[in-house]
Amino acid sequence: MNPAATRDHRRKIHYIDHALQKWLLIALVILEMLILCAAGAVLYFDLNAIVDANLYRVHLQGQPTMFAALLKESLQILAALVGINLIALLLADRIWVNYVNGILAGLSRLLLRSRDLDFGPDDDQARRHRVIERALAWRQTERERNREIRRHCAELERLAADPVHPAAFRAALLTLRASLPARKDP
Repeated sequence: MNPAATRDHRRKIHYIDHALQKWLLIALVILEMLILCAAGAVLYFDLNAIVDANLYRVHLQGQPTMFAALLKESLQILAALVGINLIALLLADRIWVNYVNGILAGLSRLLLRSRDLDFGPDDDQARRHRVIERALAWRQTERERNREIRRHCAELERLAADPVHPAAFRAALLTLRASLPARKDP
């Protein structure tokens, strides 16, 4: 198969956040090791008790079979493992959702201020993330561009008051136009 053809269908954006996912993965591995060790210990002692209780009951009738007792005990341990893993999954989901919502809340505040053309100094974001850093960098460039536009507008006002120099007025107007974003005509 052509390697270039397989690369075309790969995801372009990878939703990975090493800061959080690393610690969630470490916590999951530690939790799984502790759960399996505890389940193994409980299963060992319970199965030993079942075997010891049934060791000398080979010929007794009417007693539950040893297989049924072993199966019941194993299923209880399996149910406990599944339950604990489900709780851990729900907890990890809540941690992840709160983390993402914290990033989105900070980004939303920045975007709302940008929508209102408020490019004043940015407050320190509680949660730093690459997306927030990029938004802050963009706002900084917009802040500088707005300062430049204000400076050019002040120059135009000064030159408009003096109609003797139309070439200087035109040059200042062209400089102002160059500092505006490029217009995208349909």
